[in-house]
Amino acid sequence: MFFRWSDIERVLTSKKLLGGLRITCPFSWSHLLRILCLDGPPPREFLCKILRAVPDTSQRLSLAEQYSDGKEVAVETILSQKDRLRLSNFINRFSPRSVESTRIPRTSNGAEANMHDITIIPVI
Repeated sequence: MFFRWSDIERVLTSKKLLGGLRITCPFSWSHLLRILCLDGPPPREFLCKILRAVPDTSQRLSLAEQYSDGKEVAVETILSQKDRLRLSNFINRFSPRSVESTRIPRTSNGAEANMHDITIIPVI
């Protein structure tokens, strides 16, 4: 089945009074993601856009950890919470040469300008 992701995004986008656009969900975010993934995972860009729209950071983090393409959003959320221990535990889940581990430092350097001074010491 072919999904038109731009149409789904347009349905979920609401306009604010001052002209801003925001993705909202009329029901549970977890239910929305479950529906979107019924016939296979959505494109990574679309999934990350939906995950970034979840207003509650703890819910966003738990949803991002459930989907393999949501790891970038999980790192951004952990950085916004300024939780170094959780970030190092999250990074240690991946093998050193995996695609995710090479993508994480790039995301953590650019995600939050005020978090550039985080030093992650791997736990051995």
